[in-house]
Amino acid sequence: MLEAGNSRTFQTVLLFLIPAMLCSLACGKIIYVDDDAAGANDGSNWENAYVYLQDALTDANSIEKPVEIRVAQGVYKPHQSQVPILELFWRTASFELINSVVIKGCYAGIKESDPNARDIGLYETILSGDLYSDDAQVADPCDLQDEPTRAENSFHVVTANRINETAILDGFTITGGNADGPEHFNFYFGGGMFNQNSNPTLINCTFNGNASGYGGGLYNQNGNPTLTNCTFNGNASYHGGGLYNQNGNPTLTNCTFNGNASYHGGGMYNYGNNSLTLTNCTFSRNSAGSYGGGISNSHNSSPVLADCILTSNYAAVGGAMANSYNSSPTLTNCVFIGNHAAGYGGGMENSHNSSPALTNCTFRQNSAEFAGGGMDNVVDSSPTLANCTFWGNLAGYGGGMNNVFDSNPILTKCILSGNTAGDCGGGMCNGISSPILINCTFALNSAENGNALGSVVAYDYNYIDPNNVELINCILWDGGNEIVHQDDSRIVTINYSNIQGGFLGEGNIDVDPEFVREGYWTQPSPRNPNSSVWIEGDYHLKSEAGRWDPVSESWISDNVTSPCIDAGDPNSPVGDEPDPNGGRINMGAYGGTAEASKSPDYSWWFETTQGPVLAKGLGIVLPHEHIFTDLRGPTTPGYGQADGADVVRVMAPLLADAREKGVGVMFECSSIGVGRNVAVIAQVAETSGLPVVVPTGVYGRANFAPLEHRNMTEDELTTLFISEIQDGIEGTGIKAGFIKISTDEGPMNALLEKILRAAGRAASQTGAAIASHTPVGSNAVRQVDILESIDPAIRFIWVHAQNESNRNIHVQLAARGAYIEFDSLGWNPGQDSTYISAIKNLLANGHGDRILLSHDAGWYQPGSASGGTQKPFTYLIDTFIPKLRDAGVDDATIRMITQTNPVRAFGFKSGE
Repeated sequence: MLEAGNSRTFQTVLLFLIPAMLCSLACGKIIYVDDDAAGANDGSNWENAYVYLQDALTDANSIEKPVEIRVAQGVYKPHQSQVPILELFWRTASFELINSVVIKGCYAGIKESDPNARDIGLYETILSGDLYSDDAQVADPCDLQDEPTRAENSFHVVTANRINETAILDGFTITGGNADGPEHFNFYFGGGMFNQNSNPTLINCTFNGNASGYGGGLYNQNGNPTLTNCTFNGNASYHGGGLYNQNGNPTLTNCTFNGNASYHGGGMYNYGNNSLTLTNCTFSRNSAGSYGGGISNSHNSSPVLADCILTSNYAAVGGAMANSYNSSPTLTNCVFIGNHAAGYGGGMENSHNSSPALTNCTFRQNSAEFAGGGMDNVVDSSPTLANCTFWGNLAGYGGGMNNVFDSNPILTKCILSGNTAGDCGGGMCNGISSPILINCTFALNSAENGNALGSVVAYDYNYIDPNNVELINCILWDGGNEIVHQDDSRIVTINYSNIQGGFLGEGNIDVDPEFVREGYWTQPSPRNPNSSVWIEGDYHLKSEAGRWDPVSESWISDNVTSPCIDAGDPNSPVGDEPDPNGGRINMGAYGGTAEASKSPDYSWWFETTQGPVLAKGLGIVLPHEHIFTDLRGPTTPGYGQADGADVVRVMAPLLADAREKGVGVMFECSSIGVGRNVAVIAQVAETSGLPVVVPTGVYGRANFAPLEHRNMTEDELTTLFISEIQDGIEGTGIKAGFIKISTDEGPMNALLEKILRAAGRAASQTGAAIASHTPVGSNAVRQVDILESIDPAIRFIWVHAQNESNRNIHVQLAARGAYIEFDSLGWNPGQDSTYISAIKNLLANGHGDRILLSHDAGWYQPGSASGGTQKPFTYLIDTFIPKLRDAGVDDATIRMITQTNPVRAFGFKSGE
């Protein structure tokens, strides 16, 4: 092996977060690296840049700090410029980070007209461990560790040893590391990066295709690194496919773990005394052969998660997260969606004295083959849950939650609905465990033994305590068969609760709770008998005195009053219940809260091509754009098809430009009939780094609708739209985030109305918004009339409202709750004053919360050379917003129109 003193390693430093340090950095030396430079190669400027990053690191290490190293696009390997002792020992070469050295990638370099241009999505800078340039492509990360072409790759691409936060790495793709060497030399840890006793700062870095025994992407031991906007994709290891953390406390913000694989902790494995922090992070499609598809926490590991999404992860135990051996994380506003476990804990597994604390978290449509569809608690694990929801989860035992062997969770103000168990406990199953439930609602759960609560005989000589379940102020309304216990030791104590079928106890009642709307399972598609999905209900209690409506976010009145109001334990405090509260707490999940809302701290999110994305802090939203559109008609040869790479080449820079200027998400409005191709759109979105939402729906105007969809019945169209929202589009797994339809200039015909009604039914069942191409105001009115008759809560976006000159119709429909969208910005700048006048008219009438702005721009046109001529997505930011300011529209209103309104128009809520 190379001795530390002989290795020509690279050292990196990331941007200082302290302003004073930033000022000092500005005065430090800048070293340039470009593998295409042909000058003196002394690092003094782009023409004379070093061609090897190792040379720049050696230079930086020898001079006064601070230093900034700027690296152009290209591929850089840690053995370059080294003199090998033996070729075998090149594998120990690594880029080593250095205190007070900032290494920034993604510069254009001398290939481009402006070498100082920097674009994270466009100018990729790769740090590669593929020393022989022979790595074969690996589709499944599980195959990385046995891939023979990686046998000679670097053990670590990047290393950090005893450095602090002034060592910064910004804007790099780290790939091809293969830590398969001897464990005692640390060559078994951290294929992408090995971090030991160090606190480096990583920004905008991607770890892709790395492998190791521990920490395929990043191994962290006794360090506290800070990671922001980093991605771990397709890495593999035996422990911690993306990241392995031992006795360290990293801070991760806006990070993504996607498609990583491991035996323990597909996305991340945390071991030992640590309390790392994760904020707004996403774990998607990671897998583990044993514990924790998304995250595994073990042996006193208790991370803090806030606003995180864990979706479509897989493991034998703990599909999304597994906590074991005194590991008790804290989770707030987190969402578990569609995770699966081959054995236990589809969403979360807690075992051996692990008792996490969860607040405002959602477990939706997770599944486990054996027990605990949403959560499984075993062996002295007793989590506490407040304001959490479990719906549509599935398992053999405990569809929502399973508790065995002295696991005694406490649930407060939680909702369990639509969960299913094959045997015991549709909502919750217990075996030698004693949960406590306070102000919880169970609705329409199902199981052979106990729709709401069931118990099993769990034989174990070490656990002989009886099963004791205690409920107070709860509602169990699942169709009867509410509580079934199979062991004689079971003691169930229920007081001041509403139990369907009745139950002995003080203050208990058996009467319709008068929920606002019960959830239900959709009818399966004729083509897929397993395609039924749970449509969540609204379990607020109806009241003549007023109840909180989460859709309109206002207080509304009903014509009946629920018997569960003021029916809870008179000794329970009313908490934050608003006046008039009768001085007595309500039964159910909303008793004691300030607002009759499922989740007071719910989070808005968008369903994008890369999965759910939290809407908070995204910035400007463009609600009507096109990336790939084919207007030639569905019978044209080659319709809706193009070379994906060429589409990415043409369109990704346009999206990246919009992202750099403040756009946080874009809605692609090409539905069925105008060449929708979500696979290509997903490639463009991923390359550009800008989240994109795609629609379901049929474009019915003119002759755009394919014959197959014209001939569908309303029921068939409804089923199609629901399936594409809940299951995914055309086998891609990409889910639609809204419904897009259309009308003509003339009156609506039978086809358009059939599509509209199907869209309305799908929207009512899924909560998705409807956007309709509508150039004529009379058709907008007609559509709103029909949708209101289906469900007044449907959100309707009037697309192309600028084409209607009668501003009274704008005001009329805004007052009825429709969103008024002006979406041809930049096509004819001379019309800007007309649009601004219409916008100010709506503002003057108090409907600023109904205005949407976009470009209807783009797009790549199949059949045209280079996709035709494209229009950028930045006119709103560059030109129109300044014109709004000049017209007297203040910044708060502009933020409402461009950021808040699109979220409320199109977003989903974490609690729905």
